[in-house]
Amino acid sequence: MSLESETAMPVNEVQGVDYVREADVGIRAFASPNLSGFSGIIKQRYLDFLVNEIDSSGNAVHLTDLEPSSAPSNAAQTEEEAQNPPITNKQIMDELAGLVGAAKAEEIKAMLDEEAKERIVETEEETDKAKRTAIHQFIKEHLGKTLTTETRGNNIIKIRFKTAADQRDRRNQRAKYGEFDQLGGNCLEFVLYKENKDTMEVVNNLARTLRCQPKVFGYAGTKDKRGVTVQKITAFKIHAERIAGLNRTMSGCRFGNFRYVRDPLRLGNLKGNRFTIVLRNVHGANEEDIVKSLSCLKENGFINYYGMQRFGTASTPTNEIGRLMLQEKWADTVDLILRPRSGENEMFTRARKLWADTKDAEATIKLFPKRAVAECQILHAFAKRGSTKDALGAINAIPRNLRLMYVHAYQSYVWNCAASERIAKYGQEKPVIGDLVFEKNADTPDMADVELDDVDVDRKMPKVLVLDTNTIDNYTIYDVVLPQPGHKVIYPTNEIGIFYEDLMAKDGLNPHEMVRKVKEYSLTGAYRKLMAKPNDLTWKLMRYSDAEVPLTLTDLEKLEGKVQMEHANGFPDSQDGEHLAVVLELSLQTSQYATMALREVMRQETSSAFQSLQNPTKRPLEESSSANSDADEPIVQKARLDEPV
Repeated sequence: MSLESETAMPVNEVQGVDYVREADVGIRAFASPNLSGFSGIIKQRYLDFLVNEIDSSGNAVHLTDLEPSSAPSNAAQTEEEAQNPPITNKQIMDELAGLVGAAKAEEIKAMLDEEAKERIVETEEETDKAKRTAIHQFIKEHLGKTLTTETRGNNIIKIRFKTAADQRDRRNQRAKYGEFDQLGGNCLEFVLYKENKDTMEVVNNLARTLRCQPKVFGYAGTKDKRGVTVQKITAFKIHAERIAGLNRTMSGCRFGNFRYVRDPLRLGNLKGNRFTIVLRNVHGANEEDIVKSLSCLKENGFINYYGMQRFGTASTPTNEIGRLMLQEKWADTVDLILRPRSGENEMFTRARKLWADTKDAEATIKLFPKRAVAECQILHAFAKRGSTKDALGAINAIPRNLRLMYVHAYQSYVWNCAASERIAKYGQEKPVIGDLVFEKNADTPDMADVELDDVDVDRKMPKVLVLDTNTIDNYTIYDVVLPQPGHKVIYPTNEIGIFYEDLMAKDGLNPHEMVRKVKEYSLTGAYRKLMAKPNDLTWKLMRYSDAEVPLTLTDLEKLEGKVQMEHANGFPDSQDGEHLAVVLELSLQTSQYATMALREVMRQETSSAFQSLQNPTKRPLEESSSANSDADEPIVQKARLDEPV
């Protein structure tokens, strides 16, 4: 069966609201196709969707303390160090010999004792990435004051004695950040707990309140708005007391678990997210079938689609805008961003109509709300120039991450379509000849899908292998990857490679020719696993009658000592409740969508518009900006935390 794409995306209209369906963005297949599914409401309350970031050490991040500590961060290590005495020099050299070999360890010892004229030791070639990482970390931890390491292109580690200049730079850094260095580092790390707020919204509020630039703050990833999320943030040269003081004045969020560290968080410095999800008003299947579906999800996983959040809430999907940008049709791109749409609130409708009727940029800006970032920046550019002729210049006025979001959405659309075609043509049980996999033991990440800034950078692409008769038995379906379109990736050599060409040809594009005149939109591409499996998946079925009864507890509620009420409407052992809820807990890697895991078992649309229409107590979706990053927010609900005092 062939899954074809249309250049113009259809939309589905329900109660006067146009919305993009899963099939419109390539989401069509299932990992376990024989499940019957069931219906339920996702995010009926924002408190039904809890997300805890999993940090780079593999630990779920929780808010457990709101008070800033006056002691340096490394003071907490005193008791542990007392129980575990420091490693001796002999032990260090013995362990080092186990990592680099006895001969190389002797060379390093001679260099440390200043008995060797040569101040550089190079290891033998080491192809095992984990082994190289262990060498780097061991030397940094135990010999980092005098030695530095780097990997050369041929997998040889160069171990160098720090020069006087290196030591001077270190002293200068200590002098510059002396106070923070004594505390443990020049970055304050803290846990951000937020309710029904976007990560960037909180960061911008922090910057405005503390009178600093947003770039002062670092984070590993942004979290959905509609939900309760917990993640780590770093702040450069900000004291814990300043952040902690905002717990009394900043609504919708809390800050805690303060400590000082040396390095800021950067995008991608996480392992994934831990989800607690309440599905309400579950019906359409008996409890036995529901458990069977969840067991299949645990055993077989789900197709690793990009979720509907990737394509926006608007009737104009973001991938359509990205397609026009890659076609270098700049005037058409502007028109698509600004043109009237169905289902929007009155403010957006009036602004778009005024633009369509008058092309008066200055007047239209006054009608658009500030959250319409893309629209406002385009109009500001037109107003400044006094002309609408420079469409490319107006598009380039949009913040870079927002501009790239559009072309990434087109890449995601193509990937989704290719994934559906791969499953339709070859099934979901095993690899086939011509599939791509990451090379085993290669110097590549497990997941090479890059969410941001994956264009215009000279980054090393992961090594992939085209499966043939000699290699296919060494891999499973969970090893198979598909490329996002780009000029640095390779494509499957089976019929899926041809599908990429045919699909994109309908849009006037070529997957092998993704370099553009405007360099910023030249796509390098990336790879993404075809299948995903949730980790530590658990569930429980609960009966309730009151739609507002909490069926799980947030970190803040636990911190405040609250316990879940054990009454007929919320206690899991009760059979008295009118409605059935399913409470899921699962962990997913970065760039995996919880909504796609839910889709696998529920077999119902996961778009925010569709979900909002399932909830009879809430109004239909009102669209916001086409570039809204809170793409999975179906319903606006006031934050539950205290208002500012």
